[in-house]
Amino acid sequence: MYRDATVFVNGAYAGQRPFGCSRFHINADRFLLFGQDNGIRVEARSHRDSRWYTGAGVYRDS
Repeated sequence: MYRDATVFVNGAYAGQRPFGCSRFHINADRFLLFGQDNGIRVEARSHRDSRWYTGAGVYRDS
């Protein structure tokens, strides 16, 4: 994850990590709906203040 990662579970804000290229975890237990489909959304926001790297996104091993 690079750049201001924000995690939502079932539409509710679950947590955030403001720095890039760092692992992090979110305890989503309180947001999960037992016996139902659950949705997870991760947003990576870019800002115009980066002079070294202008990209943003979700990165993972393939």
